[in-house]
Amino acid sequence: MVEYQILGAPVPLHRPRFSKGKVYNDQKSQMLIDYLSIKSQHGKRSLYQEPIHLEITFTFQAPQSYSPKKQSMLLNKPHQARPDLDNLVKYVMDICTGALYTDDKIVTSISAEKIYGLHPKTIFTVTKL
Repeated sequence: MVEYQILGAPVPLHRPRFSKGKVYNDQKSQMLIDYLSIKSQHGKRSLYQEPIHLEITFTFQAPQSYSPKKQSMLLNKPHQARPDLDNLVKYVMDICTGALYTDDKIVTSISAEKIYGLHPKTIFTVTKL
């Protein structure tokens, strides 16, 4: 089992954008930054080739408008607001392609959750099956 971390607010995968008859990805630079971070954390280990399980925790910071007491009450509680969990998972799987594995078809099971925490981040572990 190996753990990886992306600091900052969890990012959902956006739908393709259309302009002047062309399709473009408005997240290209953010995805490249996160891809390079994951690739760096993976180091010189070889890419995963066998079936794997991803366990992902998306941590969101409580709204600043909440009192400190209310913020502390939310710690480790489920985050039920946007972004949607499936779009968050798709983003992680996309940035890991090429950094951890050559094709996301080897991901055969996923466990994911959204919670409140002190610092926004995405933490995930990869377990060989």
